[in-house]
Amino acid sequence: MKRSCLVVTLVLLTVPAVLQAAENLKLKPGLDYIKNAWQGPAIEGDKMWDGVEKGKPNLIFIYAEFCYDAKRQAQRTVEMYRDYGDRVHFVIIDLSRPIPKRTQIPLVKKYWSRTFPHTIILDRNGKMLFDYVGEVDDATLIGWLDASVRGEDNAGPEAGNGN
Repeated sequence: MKRSCLVVTLVLLTVPAVLQAAENLKLKPGLDYIKNAWQGPAIEGDKMWDGVEKGKPNLIFIYAEFCYDAKRQAQRTVEMYRDYGDRVHFVIIDLSRPIPKRTQIPLVKKYWSRTFPHTIILDRNGKMLFDYVGEVDDATLIGWLDASVRGEDNAGPEAGNGN
């Protein structure tokens, strides 16, 4: 009996956890978009500690709570979540808070350029399609998200590459 419990425990420790997308994303009410100010997390929701999900496009948003540019980009990210949340996995990384070692620290080490805000879009195979530091306009985000959902690696000239 002890041996079978040990085997089951070892198997569970070696099998990666099944990730679920961040859900019910919403913007924190009352954010100041004009000046840098600590106001707590800009984006609130459930299952906020996830990493990327293979087999589905991913939008990774890395930000800090004090950055007003990041707060404005957080607003766009939540708007995109409303439109794409059923087709794209959203990963929200708030570097003002402790982040989970297993799911998000590897993403920060791999993608973050040490500037806020930072938006990355991965295709369903984990290939980076879009990588931009700073605010990204809606048309660009929509173009790249649509391309990722269609399984394409080019969003077309109308999408651009940021601001």
